[in-house]
Amino acid sequence: MSAAVYTADEVAELFNVSEWAIYQAVRRGERGDDAGPIGRLAIHVGRRIVWPKAPIDRLLGLECDA
Repeated sequence: MSAAVYTADEVAELFNVSEWAIYQAVRRGERGDDAGPIGRLAIHVGRRIVWPKAPIDRLLGLECDA
């Protein structure tokens, strides 16, 4: 069984941006600025931030393993 979430490193790789850019999107979302889907989809689990795979895969046009 694979994880149902992506880490910041994985999201950065999928979108071909730096991890820093991913965390900046999350910070913009926390401030109420326009964070785009990456900032809005972020889930805080303790000190970790993760992203659900299904919506990220849909954004990228990838098939989800239901």
